[in-house]
Amino acid sequence: MEYYDVIIAGAGPAGLTAAIYAARGGLGTLLIEKMICGGQPAIARRVENYPGFESIDGWELIRSFYSQAIANGTEIKEDEEVLNVYKSEGFKVVETDEDRYLAGAVIIASGGRPAKLKVSGEEEYLRKGVHYCAQCAGYAYQNKKVAVIGGGDSALTAAYFMSDIAENVYLIVRSAELRSEKVIVGKVSKKKDIKILMKEEVDSFSGDGNRMNRIVLKSGRELEADAAFIYIGFVPNSGMVDVDKNSEGYITVDLNMKTSEKGIFACGNVIRRNAQIISSAGEGAIAALSALYYLKIEK
Repeated sequence: MEYYDVIIAGAGPAGLTAAIYAARGGLGTLLIEKMICGGQPAIARRVENYPGFESIDGWELIRSFYSQAIANGTEIKEDEEVLNVYKSEGFKVVETDEDRYLAGAVIIASGGRPAKLKVSGEEEYLRKGVHYCAQCAGYAYQNKKVAVIGGGDSALTAAYFMSDIAENVYLIVRSAELRSEKVIVGKVSKKKDIKILMKEEVDSFSGDGNRMNRIVLKSGRELEADAAFIYIGFVPNSGMVDVDKNSEGYITVDLNMKTSEKGIFACGNVIRRNAQIISSAGEGAIAALSALYYLKIEK
């Protein structure tokens, strides 16, 4: 098995920043990503809350992270998924769907996956009208009727994005208030083609078997819609490592991003709800510096 000083699982803002700091610190650094580098921010149309940029394309911002990680000597493997991390004879073993690697330290920055509503028709019409990413699938619904489900930053951003593509956008919010930044709420509220439905919940999705065309709400109301984009949160991708976690599966860390297992660190969406690019990047830097200290001083 090939050895690296530090292996990082996940290449969103947290993982990429950790790679930059680890490699700059002289550590042999491997970054493993199950899809392509960037995470959720890479598909954001515009990022307007990252310091230093009044507005920047999400892909452009993340590619600058990526380029800097490469320039500092990080080795990156994409389309490879970390399945298991465990101890063996003083090292950490990182097992993927392609290979196994040895590491002195491991940083878990694996983010999360979209939470599901778990209602009738959700699985049946997956990618047939039911989606979890407006920026990925939204352009297929030009001048159509769509719905966005959720009341947080991601949902409102998706609704705003789809308002420039679709004919009409329903924003279905379970609570009595929007849980988003004031700036985003203001932008969405001004859009006449976004109809906000508060205190409503989805009961089911229905269609003709090939495509979804209707959303039934628990209130009994029915909406004609060609697509639904679900943004009700994330489930942390933390199952590959046996460390302390909270009841929702988020990895528990201290202020230095240390987990309950020596030599394993975690950062970003795998440790908290609603992580931002800036917070994930900061945690990635801390995790890498803690790994460097662990390898040079503590181990």
